[in-house]
Amino acid sequence: MKRLLGVLVLLAALGGVSAQAQPVPEICSKKRSCFMAFDGPDRGFCQAYVEGKSCFMSFNDAYDRGWCQHLREGKSCFMALDGDARRACEAGRVPREHRHWMRLCSGW
Repeated sequence: MKRLLGVLVLLAALGGVSAQAQPVPEICSKKRSCFMAFDGPDRGFCQAYVEGKSCFMSFNDAYDRGWCQHLREGKSCFMALDGDARRACEAGRVPREHRHWMRLCSGW
């Protein structure tokens, strides 16, 4: 465990940890808003899955908005998604980024 912690500290010192990973403790503990911590698509994911904002307000992209509506708001695959996304949903396959953001603060 100490070795792992040492490696993580070394990676952080060398810049090997992404900028996206650094604000996680702050956003999960509600010390920093998603709006201030992220920009681009990560901001929408954070606002929807961490802060609980509506999928409609968090995502401009219909694909991500549909997945969010299915996963967070309980809409059926049929109502929330189209085409390949609907087929993936019906088969139980969830896009990686949605799984990541759904679980991000689960241990906090």
